[in-house]
Amino acid sequence: MGIYINNLFDTELIKDITYIDNDIETIFIEIKYTLINQITKLVIGCSYRPPNSDCFNLKISEVLTHCKKYKNFNNLLITGDFNSNLNSYQTDDNVNNFLNHMLQASMLPTIYRPTRIANTSETLIDNIYTNIEINNINAKIVCSDVF
Repeated sequence: MGIYINNLFDTELIKDITYIDNDIETIFIEIKYTLINQITKLVIGCSYRPPNSDCFNLKISEVLTHCKKYKNFNNLLITGDFNSNLNSYQTDDNVNNFLNHMLQASMLPTIYRPTRIANTSETLIDNIYTNIEINNINAKIVCSDVF
């Protein structure tokens, strides 16, 4: 897991919420850029939930709580392989809890179609969540696992 950053951007690693353990892997950066003659900041995170992680929902909630305290919470993107199939949020309590944590933090998913397709199943486990106005986001699935 990682984030590729063009060296033209002014970036800073957010160390408080960048770590790896048995339940979650995260990396967060702040990007500073100029938009209409004003310096703007965007926080981008990448998260991975290892399969069968028992404490992922608790850990992602802690990350989101930290982000709320961070001064640029209004411009936040979190992308990753969450291994939480949003297609089953109505029948799977863990997925429902994960989605509730994201929604309570005003983080909305931007991808609504399966990102992993196999012969017998389709899952939506990869996503980009944001609190940026959805009308300004155009997320697409570029390549999906197809078996």
